[in-house]
Formats: sequence, structure tokens, C-alpha cells
Amino acid sequence: MFTRACSPVVGRFGFGSDRSGFDDMFKVISSYKEDHEVCKLAMDVERSLRIQPGTWFGVGHFHLGTTAYLSSSALAPHLNGVPVVLQGWDHEAQRWSVRLELEDEEEEIKLVRPEDLAPDRPDQLAAQQGVVDREPPWWIAAAQAAARRALARAPPVLML
Repeated sequence: MFTRACSPVVGRFGFGSDRSGFDDMFKVISSYKEDHEVCKLAMDVERSLRIQPGTWFGVGHFHLGTTAYLSSSALAPHLNGVPVVLQGWDHEAQRWSVRLELEDEEEEIKLVRPEDLAPDRPDQLAAQQGVVDREPPWWIAAAQAAARRALARAPPVLML
């Protein structure tokens, strides 16, 4: 259903309107995953489809220069939700070097585990997760509505 709904748009960009055309599009998007604008667009599309960012296009949330938010129960409570800017990846420590964006304080650089970062503020992420958990994606809701309409219009069947 999704491919049928989106095939005209995908076709305008030179990709086929079938499953392989969508696979080709995803491969091209993935090849540009280091580009901040491509990552941002992919995450926006995933959010609008009400799926967890990073799961569909396979584009990671985090790359150099990205703003993220500290999000972990292991962190000091006053740091949870603090915005940070990713400065680089420390291969030895397997952590991001981040610059904390604290108000009224000097710039501070810390090493943070990837699992302690979120692409959205924790409160926004929780709100989005609540929406994801309560409402189906648009294509499922549309299919369910179409099925209800079809059943309502179907003639009654006599059972013998």
C-alpha cells in the first residue's frame, strides 16, 4: 500500500515504482548518510510515518556537528535532556566527544556513550513514543478504514 501511495513521487526522482525501485532509493539515501541534511530529512520522514527514527532508512541519528540530547538514567538528573553538539567519535573509548550546551556555564566537553544520547529531547521522545504506541501508522489506519467501508457496503450473506 505504501509503495502504491508513494510511487508517483519516487518516480519523479528517477526510481522505479516497484519494490526494487524503493530498494534502489534506500541505497542511494544510505550512501549519503554522512550528509547532515540527508540525515535530517530521513529522520523527519520516519517521524512523520510514526516510526522510530533510524529504523527505516538505516541512517544513523548521530554524526559530527549534530545536536543531540543527553538521555539516560545513569546520568546526573540535572544533565538529562541537556543539548549537546557532537564533536567527534573516540574510537578507543567507543564514545562521542560532546560539547554541553549549558546556560550560564563555561563550555564543557565530555565523552558520552551512544546509548546515553537521544535525537530528541527526552520529554519529546516520550511524547512521540506515546503516540507511536497508541496510534497505528497512517497506512495501517487507512487500510483498516477501507476494510470497514468495504464491509459496510457488502451485501448481507445468508447462512444456511
